[in-house]
Amino acid sequence: MGNRVRSTSNVSNIAAILRDMRPAAMWLCPIFSSASVGPPNRSNRLLLILGGLAITLLMTGSGLALQGEHGRMSNVRVLWNDDDLLVMEGGMSIDADGAPQAYSPIPEQGLDALEHAGSPEHWDGIATREGEPIVQGLDDPAPGYYVSTTALQDFSFPFYRQERYVDASQVPYIALPETDDGPRLGDLALVVNTRTHKVSPAIFADIASLPGEGSIALARQLGIHSDARRGGTDGGVLYFVFNNSGDGTLPDSEDMVARVKELWSNSAVQDAWNTVCSQHPDLSCDEVALGADEQTSNAEAEGEEAQ
Repeated sequence: MGNRVRSTSNVSNIAAILRDMRPAAMWLCPIFSSASVGPPNRSNRLLLILGGLAITLLMTGSGLALQGEHGRMSNVRVLWNDDDLLVMEGGMSIDADGAPQAYSPIPEQGLDALEHAGSPEHWDGIATREGEPIVQGLDDPAPGYYVSTTALQDFSFPFYRQERYVDASQVPYIALPETDDGPRLGDLALVVNTRTHKVSPAIFADIASLPGEGSIALARQLGIHSDARRGGTDGGVLYFVFNNSGDGTLPDSEDMVARVKELWSNSAVQDAWNTVCSQHPDLSCDEVALGADEQTSNAEAEGEEAQ
């Protein structure tokens, strides 16, 4: 997705920054809005300029997107973080990257808005050749659409083939910031929707500037509105990410389920689950039922939870 960062501080700092911003923003807005009341004068103009600079600094310093940029916040907070497990809670925005029909040269045709793949100066969600976006040909899954990329790749395919990248419409994956000591691309996860009580395995397959993104397929399995343009949810999602659990490749669906089941059964992970679950009175702390038959149709998912 757009505005990826290749190196960030660790994920817990992101949530702290977002929390710290809210009081400052609430304090600044009334001051700057009042400065615009009445005929403009030199003093008002100065306050407006200073206000614009302050808000710009707040937004850029915290990772928020300015107008025209792609930034989605889901207020993710870290509940557990050690060498083996990262647990986060928050919302989910929908990532279409890697899907054959993710981005199109024709406005409104792609699964997601083209601006979310970057810009002509820096495409980061589309494969390029000499700076120009690559369009899928007749032998590709979606001729006429751009080749949409993910950070996790199958290097047996050339960079200009859509099959090289993880298909967001078929594979349940999460997108996270890159960190020096956190999850790595290809690590596995278990994601829980505390509102629908649905669970799904997932793989860390794409890089995002903020945590709290999931693929179309993941949202569908969790009963979350899976439209990349208008879907997602503002909360109720638990992310259990198993550090150092992957090998940098995409397992098939059955293998992913089996491996996540094994990781989930670890006693330390179960201790973390019981601790986190105790904070959710409406959530059953019984054994999580994880199987390969948890696919929910897109229509059903969108009917269950449209945000």
